[in-house]
Amino acid sequence: MKVRYLIFALVIFVIIVVGYLIYCLGYGNPISKGMFKEEVEEYLRKNYQDEMIIESIEYSFKESTSSDQHFIAVVHPMNNPNQIIRIDKGYDGNLQSYNVEN
Repeated sequence: MKVRYLIFALVIFVIIVVGYLIYCLGYGNPISKGMFKEEVEEYLRKNYQDEMIIESIEYSFKESTSSDQHFIAVVHPMNNPNQIIRIDKGYDGNLQSYNVEN
């Protein structure tokens, strides 16, 4: 009875781990995404006087490697939602921003 329980628990554990890895491949690691969001918030406080709204944080599967996940933040000023700014981390590790033409 204990052997069946252990095998069942091991199968469930493997399914959860494989599911998490597949999720991370498509959407990025949630922990890395949270850390990137904190970096973006600090960057916005330091570099922009207007209050900025983070619309979304997107994961770029093409730009990511196994050791470095590539996220892109889409932000806009609170008083001008039509001015879209994208922020990403360059290859040098520093955040960079650029305006998106509508």
